[in-house]
Amino acid sequence: MRRYWSMMELGLIVMCVFASGVARGAETQDNPAAAARDIMGRSGVQGGLVVHVECGNGRLAAALGRNESFLIHGLDTDEADVSSARNYIHSRDLYGRVSVERWNGQKLPYANRLVDVLLLSEQA
Repeated sequence: MRRYWSMMELGLIVMCVFASGVARGAETQDNPAAAARDIMGRSGVQGGLVVHVECGNGRLAAALGRNESFLIHGLDTDEADVSSARNYIHSRDLYGRVSVERWNGQKLPYANRLVDVLLLSEQA
């Protein structure tokens, strides 16, 4: 995995979603709500900005966004995934608290210490 940012500069909790056993790809797709509860329970964070890198279809981002204590920002390098995720988030009436945008895969678009939890998927 390439390193694009300094974890010390970000000052956040990083969870490698699919690689750490917190939630595996198929399990996350089958039950994103359970995966979201597991991830946030393990993080210990009670609220703030959660960034999901390579968020795919947006189902996990949407599940995370059901908790009103969090603002969820999904990033993905694939335009088709971004479109699919946005459609899903809109269909669940979560757009605003949950958003997704295309990311160039180079540098995260945040100021230092802004992000509270950073979720990395396998592709990241």
